[in-house]
This record gives sequence, C-alpha cells and structure tokens, in this order.
Amino acid sequence: MFKLIQIASYVGVLVWFCVVICHFIAIYRALFYLYSWRKRKVDTIEHREEIGISVVKTIAGISQKAFENLESLFTLNYSKFELLICVHDKENNIIPGIQKLIQKYPDVDVRVFQGACDIGINPKINNIMQCYEQIKYQYVWICDSNILVQASLLTELASHIQLNVGMIHQLPFKQTSSTNNFGECLDKVYFGTQHARWYLFFDALGLCCTNGMSSIFDKKALDEVGGLSAFSNYIAEDHFMGKSFFERNYKLVLSTEPVLQNPDACTASIFVKRMTRWQKLRLTMLPVGILEPLIECFLLGVVASFSSSFLFGTSIVGFYVKHVSCWFLSDQILLWLVQGDYQDLPPLWLRTAAWFFRELITYWVYLQALWDRKIHWRMGTFDLKFGGHANLIRKTDVKHA
Repeated sequence: MFKLIQIASYVGVLVWFCVVICHFIAIYRALFYLYSWRKRKVDTIEHREEIGISVVKTIAGISQKAFENLESLFTLNYSKFELLICVHDKENNIIPGIQKLIQKYPDVDVRVFQGACDIGINPKINNIMQCYEQIKYQYVWICDSNILVQASLLTELASHIQLNVGMIHQLPFKQTSSTNNFGECLDKVYFGTQHARWYLFFDALGLCCTNGMSSIFDKKALDEVGGLSAFSNYIAEDHFMGKSFFERNYKLVLSTEPVLQNPDACTASIFVKRMTRWQKLRLTMLPVGILEPLIECFLLGVVASFSSSFLFGTSIVGFYVKHVSCWFLSDQILLWLVQGDYQDLPPLWLRTAAWFFRELITYWVYLQALWDRKIHWRMGTFDLKFGGHANLIRKTDVKHA
C-alpha cells in the first residue's frame, strides 16, 4: 500500500511539473510570437505580389454587432480579395443593410448568397456550401459573423501563405473594453488564460490545434479529401479540417494576430453553456479529454499538495496557497501578453472574480458534459457520437450567427 501511494505521489508531482512547464512555454510563445508581425520593420517584410483570397462571411440571424463585424471586412486594405457573404436564411432582414454596404464600398468585389444548402448536419458548412463551387481563388478565408477584423489583418494572414501550408488559423480572443460587465470579462479571461495557454502550448510543440472562427485554408488541398462537404457531419469541423491537413503533412500556421470575437451578448449563463458544449465535443473527439479536470488549477493543486507532502514533507496548505497564487499570476501575465495594445484590461478585482469563477465552474461544466451527450448549437439539437460525428435530433429557429 505504501509503495502504491508513493508511486501515485510521484505521478502527481510529475503531472504538476509538466503543467508548470506548459505555463512557461505558453508565456514564452505569447511574448515572442504574438504581434511580432507589427514589430518587423517594413524593409524586412518579404515583398511579393499579393495572393488572391476569397473571404467567406457567414451570417445567420440579424444583429447590430453582426452588421458591424461585416462592415469591417469591407475596409480591408488588401488589394486582391473577393467577399462572399453567405446568409443562411433567405428571408433575413440584413439584406437591405448589406446592399447599403455594397453601395458605400463600390470598389469591393462582393457577392451575396442566400439560402443554406442541406448536405449535412453542420449548419455553418451548409451555409458556406451555397458559394463553395463559385469561389474564385485558391485560398479561402472563413470568417464567422461574430468576428471583427482590423484593416491590416488579411495582409498579415496572407504573409504566412507559402508552399505546403494547408491552414492559417488565429488564437481566439474577446474584443471588449475595460467595462465592469462580468460576462464580457469572464469571456476575456477564459480566452486569454486557460484557452490561450493550451492553444499556444500545442502550437509551440507543432501539434494539431486549430480554431475555425477565423482561418485561411488551401482549397486545392482540401478538395483532395472531398472539399468542405467532407466535414459536414462534424460539429467541430475546424478541428477535423486541421487534423486532415496535419495528417497529410501540410503545415498549420498560427497567425501572430489574435482574432477578435465581437458577439452581441455575453453573460455568465451564455459562457457556461458554451463551455459545456465545447467540453462535450472534446470528450467525443479526444478520449484523453476524460482526464481534463486533473490538469485544472484547483484539483491539480490538491493532488500536488498531498503528493509533495507525502514525498518531501512540505506543508499541504502552504504548497496549495503558493500553487494557486503562482497559477493566478501566470495567467495574468499571459492575459496581458495576449491583450497586446488593444483596449485596457478590465479592473483587477473583476478579472480576479472572473478567474476564480472560471476555475471553479470548469468542474461543474465537466460533470454536465459527462451526464448529457446532446448538444444545442446554432439551429438545432444534436446527438454526439464518439469520434466526432453527430446526428441532428431537432431543428430550431435561427437565433445565432
């Protein structure tokens, strides 16, 4: 029995040490890679003819933020792109607003498509497929409706295009000012700490980790495996697209610019539902996801504290307090690095409250995901299958873009 506890204690300390290393690698990656494109001198940037990019903007529903995000694409300062606006619903009232934008920016090459196809269970792919066969250029930028872009972003993304690059993806981040809105702060803290840590860590190690909120892919390379429609029965199509490129030895390149999410509303309730949906997806796509709670702050701290006490005689309480404090400090440093020179961060007291809430709620989210395998997303309810496929159980009205 003593030997078993000793082995378990060594494993606990080893896991804790590995997670500490992950923190340092993520911070290092954020410090020296993120925003590095802005830091280059103009004469060090490779000058070559700009590559044509087809920009696909997906829209479902109508909102002021969706319209604002759409207009930001019209202001791109990239000379060779087309904008393909895919509106899911034929009766969407955003169409008159789109026509006004087209008149306001007459120099932009724009086409509007209405009425999603029905080739699979993924509503996003169904929406995009109405324009897929009419895409003009080899490289396609899919940009979700809740994404706000900077004028120079496409230039930065295109700078990564080279031979054998299958996908260029972005680290998701929350666009918000230093308000006292808890929901917005919670979103910002999550995407700038826990999510950013693992995203940057996997990217630094050259592992497959892609997000589809804003990503460019090589259409020619994707068509080798059946095109976008080949992923229409997955909910997490971005993960499986990235995996497809990765397994065929195409490069996955992380943009130096985070992608800014600019949704209509964000509350603690909306955040928890989103995290639960993502947790369910990870549990079906990645079997190792069953161990996720063991690498979260509070539970890992308990394991490491008792393990260290058993092996080295350290104080359980002292070790745990230092562990949580250092974890919090590390996350604040990472959040500051991911924030870059955007608007000021929310006040420290609010970030602290959001951080503790996120760290605590993750265990409740995990249990919910284990208990219920159904997922509610966009226009329907889906039954998740192990391996990533899903079956549509029930369609609902269009409420989210």
